[in-house]
Amino acid sequence: MKKKCFWIILILLCIGCACSMAEEQPVTYTSGDYQYILLPDGTAEITKYIGKAENQEIPSELDGHTVSSIGNRAFAGNNKIVSIDIPNSIIFVENNPFSGCSSLMYFSVAPDHPTLAVNDGVLFQEKKLICYPSNKKERVYSIPDGTQEIGDYAFSNCKNLVDVTIPDSIIHIDNIPFIYCNNLSAIHVSPDHPLFADIKGVLFQKDEKRLVCYPAKRRDESYSIPKGILEISEFAFCHCFYLTNITIPDSVVNIQKYAFCNCPVLSEIDIPNSVETINEGTFYECSSLTNVNLGDKISRIGDYAFYFCEELKNIIIPDSVTEIGEGAFCFCFSLTNVLMPKNLNSIGDSAFSYCNRLISIIIPNNISDINDTIFSGCTKLSNIMIPESVISISENAFVDCPVSLTLIVERDSYALQYCKQKGIGYNYPDALDWLNN
Repeated sequence: MKKKCFWIILILLCIGCACSMAEEQPVTYTSGDYQYILLPDGTAEITKYIGKAENQEIPSELDGHTVSSIGNRAFAGNNKIVSIDIPNSIIFVENNPFSGCSSLMYFSVAPDHPTLAVNDGVLFQEKKLICYPSNKKERVYSIPDGTQEIGDYAFSNCKNLVDVTIPDSIIHIDNIPFIYCNNLSAIHVSPDHPLFADIKGVLFQKDEKRLVCYPAKRRDESYSIPKGILEISEFAFCHCFYLTNITIPDSVVNIQKYAFCNCPVLSEIDIPNSVETINEGTFYECSSLTNVNLGDKISRIGDYAFYFCEELKNIIIPDSVTEIGEGAFCFCFSLTNVLMPKNLNSIGDSAFSYCNRLISIIIPNNISDINDTIFSGCTKLSNIMIPESVISISENAFVDCPVSLTLIVERDSYALQYCKQKGIGYNYPDALDWLNN
């Protein structure tokens, strides 16, 4: 399952993009190995390539329509393509449609191409670096001076790249350009750069005081984020192989989604009181994480925040937390104890699915809905205390839980009626009061 993590993350990232699109989706057409849509000007945008050619010559026409654009992720994950030739008809390329093409070594375009250029096998669109081929053999790369922008996923999955130098001409770096560059050890920036800086090979943005990227192959076991940093970028520490401990200063106010995902030996971390949200996937698949101390200002634990943290045993969720997102603690196999905050009013679908050492849970009084598969696969769960505030329990809330599971419910409550309808064992909070009378 872990080998699929890269694609799981990309799929999750694309959900947000899909939600922002217009309700009426364009019609998708198929021509040979290509899928495409028609743009308002009647030209075609390639949205998917399903072929297996090693040396790919992208067509200039599909079904009589001029091909003018390559859409986001159109070639993503194709492990057969070695080279790609782009015709002059294509004038626009979305954010690295070639992400994860693990065999890709170089691009070619005509010298008179109106918007695209290739420099040393690397694809540029005007002054923007679009794609550094994943299988390009060079270990060291200096981005050409004059380049102004590094695009989304531009260096994604570049397995040979060890060292990158960013020129002073760069004025913008898009989201997660170095994701899954698993051998990257250092990113260099000139001391004269007006916008970016590196501190011992770690990339920062000066004006936002933001940590952009900690190279995955740096060999430090511990790292202290510099005091004064306000923000940690999404995927900033993704797949850092050696880090066991990260110190976050109380200057940090925002940790973006998936910031520490897939750090395989990260064992402990303290979130300072300055941080108010644990965003989506923050510790996704941190498989060695055992201790997390959450600051007392946290209001939300986002979707998949601790997904597959299989060594996480106990967690105290501060009373400031009002929402636990979908799949937040899913597949936390070692989790034995969760103290729910008293102000909690929402728990997402599958939030505790497959926490198969979890024994008991007390649901706080503000909860009104027990959502879909919230405790599915909790094979040792023996009792759950359900307050009177609960007015809805999903049909699949307790799928694959033990048949001996007992819900502790209030008399005349919705939960009591649910237990009777579903044949689930129940008891009352005051069931043993008679012993003391």
